[in-house]
Amino acid sequence: MRPLRLQWQAFGSYPGSVTVDFTSLASRGLFVVTGPTGSGKTTIFDAMCFALYGSMPLKEGGEARSHHAALEDPTWVRFGFALGNEEYLVERSPEQTRPARRGGGTVVQGATATLTRLDGDGASEVLATGTRQTSTTILDLLGLDQNQFQRVMLLPQGEVSRFLLDSSADREKLLATLFGGEVYDRVVERLATEERHLESQVAATDEEARHHLRTARSSIIELERDLTAIGREGSEPSSEVDLVADPAEDSHPTTPDGSDSDDVDELDSDALRHRLVATEASQTALTARALAARERTETLQAAHSAAEQAAERFGRAARLRGEFDELDLTQSEVDESERVALASQRARPVAIAAETARRCEQEHHHATQALENRREELRRMANDAGIELDVTSGISVTRDLHRIRLDLMRDRSLLDAVTATSEDLDTKIGLHQTASEELTRSEDESRRLSSELAALIERTAELEAQPRDVDAAHAEVDRLERALVDLARSTTVAKDLAALETALATAQADEKELWNRFVATQAPRLAASLLESEPCPVCGSCEHPDPARADDDRMVSFDEVDEARRATQRTRERAEEQRRALADLTRELAELASLDETEITELLEHARMRVTETVANVSALERHRVSVTDAQGALEAARTRTVVAGERVTTALGAQVEAETKAEQARTAAAHLDADVVTSALAVVDTLDALSAELAEMVDAVVQTEQRSRSAHEQAETALAAAELDTVDRAYEALVDPDVEQRALATAHDRRERRREIGIELSALIAQGLPDEQPDLEMSRHAAAEAASIAEELTILNARIQDRATTAHRALTDHDAVTAGTKALRDRYDAARRAHRVCQGRNAQGLSLRRWVLAQELDRVVAVASSHLHAMSAGRYGLRRLAGRRDGRQAAGLDLEVLDSHTGRPRSPSSLSGGEQFQASLALALGLADVVSLGGTASGHRFEALFVDEGFGALDPDALDDAIDTLHQLQAAGRMVGAITHVEAMKERLPVGIEVRRLPDGRGSTLVVNP
Repeated sequence: MRPLRLQWQAFGSYPGSVTVDFTSLASRGLFVVTGPTGSGKTTIFDAMCFALYGSMPLKEGGEARSHHAALEDPTWVRFGFALGNEEYLVERSPEQTRPARRGGGTVVQGATATLTRLDGDGASEVLATGTRQTSTTILDLLGLDQNQFQRVMLLPQGEVSRFLLDSSADREKLLATLFGGEVYDRVVERLATEERHLESQVAATDEEARHHLRTARSSIIELERDLTAIGREGSEPSSEVDLVADPAEDSHPTTPDGSDSDDVDELDSDALRHRLVATEASQTALTARALAARERTETLQAAHSAAEQAAERFGRAARLRGEFDELDLTQSEVDESERVALASQRARPVAIAAETARRCEQEHHHATQALENRREELRRMANDAGIELDVTSGISVTRDLHRIRLDLMRDRSLLDAVTATSEDLDTKIGLHQTASEELTRSEDESRRLSSELAALIERTAELEAQPRDVDAAHAEVDRLERALVDLARSTTVAKDLAALETALATAQADEKELWNRFVATQAPRLAASLLESEPCPVCGSCEHPDPARADDDRMVSFDEVDEARRATQRTRERAEEQRRALADLTRELAELASLDETEITELLEHARMRVTETVANVSALERHRVSVTDAQGALEAARTRTVVAGERVTTALGAQVEAETKAEQARTAAAHLDADVVTSALAVVDTLDALSAELAEMVDAVVQTEQRSRSAHEQAETALAAAELDTVDRAYEALVDPDVEQRALATAHDRRERRREIGIELSALIAQGLPDEQPDLEMSRHAAAEAASIAEELTILNARIQDRATTAHRALTDHDAVTAGTKALRDRYDAARRAHRVCQGRNAQGLSLRRWVLAQELDRVVAVASSHLHAMSAGRYGLRRLAGRRDGRQAAGLDLEVLDSHTGRPRSPSSLSGGEQFQASLALALGLADVVSLGGTASGHRFEALFVDEGFGALDPDALDDAIDTLHQLQAAGRMVGAITHVEAMKERLPVGIEVRRLPDGRGSTLVVNP
């Protein structure tokens, strides 16, 4: 990840809009962020975190909005960054109060967020909207949550040492996120799933084998029981005797002698096979009996089927002969009905043609009458309106109406001109009145603004005489604030110095006492090292008759004396440091060193009041200067409006006079006209026009109906001749109801067809063979049914026997197949169980696969961090991963320890001093950032920037030099590094990339980026 551009407005201590261009700072590589205490240096990195995650390190989300911002200026943050070759822009704003758009007052605007991907050609694609979706998408994109982001790229104030002092579990969470620990969790889960799956398969296989043996034993017992029952019943079964016992009657199988089958066999496959073979002869005999019974049944059923067919033909022939006799009895009546229907059929076209001719004649009469009525209506309406109208034809009516309409429309135009000119005159009078009123208002406003301007100029002159040096007032406040801090520190340092001087005296006394005891116990210590027959290192004798002996005091070693000396030296050095610090603080206080805390506080309060007064004067002067400029502009604008208003009055008066002339001319031209008369006449013309539109159609209707009537009479004469009838009345007499006519004709046709079909059917039945008498079906049915019953009993019994034998054979075969494959399955299960336990952490080291892999990644981080720490601590300290357990209750593998070259023994990170902890924490953070920036994360992203917020003040000058050198090395590797600091040495040695400044009025801050 590479930051590109950060912008915000009304955020934190910044009331205005601010932009930080990281691309311009990237050329520096390493820079510091400076500014007064509390001015908002940390806000730069708060804005970065807020844009990405919607929250800030060590702050609540409600602290985002600036308290100094104007209500109408919304709070927002925009952060542009690059991931690989892709660029993104995230925009976010918190929940905030803003002015209502309507009705006054304020409303609460909800939080918003948007993530956009930017293309090189200027196009963009919105990836997420809304706070939750945007945060989730960024989390997926970066692969880090906020806490992890702070430890890899942004180290907030007070958070630098967290990764160093984290518990093993918290450190594991971060490492798993960075280096993909969930992959190995899935591997272990996959192994666990495989173990459970194989375990269930082994259990299922064993159960399946037992199930097959139980199935085989049950089937064999039932088979033996059924075969025994058949032997007891005799050689031929009958329908009255149930030869096979129902298994449902005895759910617990028994042997042929009635004993419990579980006592006979212990699920032995060989014994069950022997019992099954013993039943094969009885099975074969039963199968032969069932086959013979089926053959006899088929023979008797065929004879019964032939008898049924002969009986059906005999009955069918008798029914057909009876139906033929009934048709002969009613044939004469059917013939007469057919004759009447045929006569009606010939007369019907004549009647239809005559009816059509009558109807056409009536239509012609109605059309002629309608035409005459319409002509009379047009004459009457025209006469009533005083209009001369020729109604002979539609053309003549249209011509006259067109001429009359033109005359009336000219009159209407004259009347409309009177109305339009009157309305225009009213408008022009209103415009003249409005322009006059506007001229009066402009003159009044010019006089008022002139008076207000004079008052503002007078007040501005008064404010310019007041004090206005805000920087000097702020500088005095800063000097007094630092003095209070230095006074408190000097008191603390004096107390620490007194304690150290007491400790130094004690340490010197202890050192002297140990040295005296060491000297006093030299002879006993030497005597204790003498050996028989070996020369004394003092006298050279091999005999040691009376070696010196130690008194009651414990012997002291040289290491103890040396350690006491080093402890005295350390105490002396610390006391000297405190003396120098106390002298530095006294010099810083200067003339204020003689004052106590109360006196300095009182001076500070007076200085703050002067700041407030000076800021108020400057702000008021600026406002009045702006007000003077605004008032001058307003006065000039009012005077311009007065001139323009006068011109509008003159123009409006001329337009009013012109409109009065046009209105008078229009009234003169239309003086002879009555508007109501013209309107009424136009309405009559419209009505006549609508009525005359149908006149031509009515004339055409008369001609057409006359032609249709003539044609219909001719067709009626033709139909009468074709029917060979004398008159139309004779045709009406021959007509009958059409339904009766159709039924009579259909009945005659159906009877002729049925007689023909009966003859054909009887011929076919005779050809198939007709018996002389009805066959006896009951006797043949009984014989076939009895044989089928016996065959069915034997077939069911044989099927049951064969099914049980097949089930037993199949179960024994399945048992052998399952048993044969069990060994390979068990081997796979044992291997899966061992692999799962090892990867789960149940091994000699107590390390799971996930923790083992993360430990290797931590080794990479610690190796780089140890190199940094070694440089920053002048070769004294290094870091390494603790392979064993520091706490037996926690998992091993991810704890850290510090190597101290002065003592040669490892130490816990928590035992380091504050400055040493900062060095170790910074080194570890740099190591983590180095490894991650080279692509060592699960997300695959490189993080090409690192920001550190404070902590350098805890380092001594040498350690500070080493830390700065380390930051230079990190920057040389291609990383952009920014640090917030108050340490002057860092400001002198590193370029100031961002400078935070307080605003002149003291209400917030702004910043300057130095590319």
